[in-house]
Amino acid sequence: MLYLDHYDGSISKSMKQVLVTLNSLYSKSYKLVGDHTERDRFLGNLLDVLIVSKQHSKAKAAFHAITLFTNKTLVTPSELVDLYKSWPADYFCNMKPYISRFSAEGQLFLGFMDWISLNDIAPTAGLLVSALLEKGFSPSKTSDGVASSTIPWWTLPVLQSVQDHPQDLPKYRMHLFPALFASESATYRGFLTLLGLEQQLGLQGSNVEHGEEVDLLPETRAALLFTALQVGKENGLIQEIGQCSSLPTR
Repeated sequence: MLYLDHYDGSISKSMKQVLVTLNSLYSKSYKLVGDHTERDRFLGNLLDVLIVSKQHSKAKAAFHAITLFTNKTLVTPSELVDLYKSWPADYFCNMKPYISRFSAEGQLFLGFMDWISLNDIAPTAGLLVSALLEKGFSPSKTSDGVASSTIPWWTLPVLQSVQDHPQDLPKYRMHLFPALFASESATYRGFLTLLGLEQQLGLQGSNVEHGEEVDLLPETRAALLFTALQVGKENGLIQEIGQCSSLPTR
């Protein structure tokens, strides 16, 4: 962990080279011994920095390291989740009570999103989330009670995170939403439906009930819907929806 112990808050070329070298060494180690013991020890320390001890001075370096390992396929999203799930129970004693109702994927996702509210960490946190989504970050089963395939698995974690940091929606828009809304239009459309788009358009209300476990304040829900529509328009998803038939009424 010397990489983190001597980290000064910036990512220099030499620090990037350290990460590239570590990635190469861990890859060679796996080929020789057939397991990822050393890699998992290092990643466990990084997750501790971000999720448990929440060490601000080391967070940016930890995000960069996990992002590089993810992009270089040294670790997959599912392996990262499994590593998180393997932690002893006492690691979670200080966790907010409501977090336990989320899946392991949702809990890890919430932990990463907690850093979006900090200006100096938000860009690197967004890069990791983007990398994980690109590599297939999704739950092994239906996530957090969301049963519909058209409803994004990340819906409840995002709603909870926004509820915790409603004043930081501009940061979510810049550093998180573009990656989340880069999926196909069906999941994006499901997210808008949960936020009440159909009612805003004067259409018959949807029977979709999932997502109401996070009781967003009306003004927060409206601001989130507006922000989601803005990002969808910028990403071309609004146009894709418009080319389909009108939003379904049930």
